[in-house]
Amino acid sequence: MPRGPTGTYSLPELPFIPETPALAAEVNSDLSDIAAVLTASLDRYGNGGMLAPLRGVDGTLAAPAVAFTAETGTGMRRAGAGDLRFGVAGADVLRLTAALARIESALTVLNGNLEANAGAFSGALTAFSSDMTGLAKSGSLQVTGAATIGTTLGVTGIATFTAGADMTGDKVVNLGTPTSATDAATKGYVDTTDASLQNQITAEVARGHGAASFSASDVNLPTSATRYLPSGWAAALTTDVAFWVTPAAGTIRDFRAWANTAAGGASTVFTVMVNGVASAVTATLASAANSASDLVNTVAVAAGDRVSLRAAVGGGASGPGLISTSMRFLAS
Repeated sequence: MPRGPTGTYSLPELPFIPETPALAAEVNSDLSDIAAVLTASLDRYGNGGMLAPLRGVDGTLAAPAVAFTAETGTGMRRAGAGDLRFGVAGADVLRLTAALARIESALTVLNGNLEANAGAFSGALTAFSSDMTGLAKSGSLQVTGAATIGTTLGVTGIATFTAGADMTGDKVVNLGTPTSATDAATKGYVDTTDASLQNQITAEVARGHGAASFSASDVNLPTSATRYLPSGWAAALTTDVAFWVTPAAGTIRDFRAWANTAAGGASTVFTVMVNGVASAVTATLASAANSASDLVNTVAVAAGDRVSLRAAVGGGASGPGLISTSMRFLAS
């Protein structure tokens, strides 16, 4: 007969009485039953296999339920309800429950894929595969210990660092062009921005050092006449014979004129002259006005060009008095 529910085996025949004949049928019945039970037993050499679930004791950390003859502290045990543990040399290294799979020590991935849907690595994560496409995680991956990657880490989403990223002297390469204030900048972007800034500084310095002033004081312009106002002179000339010579190539712009005394019915047209030719920089001082300007038009000049100012006064009782003028020269 087979073993009972607890695994206890009993012979099918009654015990034989000493010094009494034993019937062959009864002996053969016991031997046949013993042979059947031995056949149903698990062979130490692996001959045959289990035909039903294999069950055993829970085991402990020091003596796992499934262990090894040469290392009795290494193996598998049931630590509690729904709690499966694997230990090595008396220490837990892997815990499996319905809610989590936790590695209690450092995790090293030599080849193949490591996939996780959720959770965190509380120890060190080391991977030596050719790239980290073998580390696939559909949820968030949190590494609170050290993470060592042998070659390349591939991240298709966003990698978030809560305590900074120490590059230990290495470079961050293949960055995109920054678009927001908190983006990292590439060397090329910085070089281009720096060159543009240097050009702006150079231009501003040139503007600051390139201002030219044309002025005349105590000059009362006659009506119905054209006069020329050389820079720094206190008198108006009837001919264009006194100039300001440009020291470098650049632009004349931002012309302004002011009269202490408004004209008595006569308007005045001021024109910047370059080498005796009227430019587009011009302003009209109305008869009752004290100021005029041209802040729109410009004229390009070369080094050595002769610049002067022409004032054409229309008809009227009197022209403007005490004229002061200015214009800016911007070196290119």
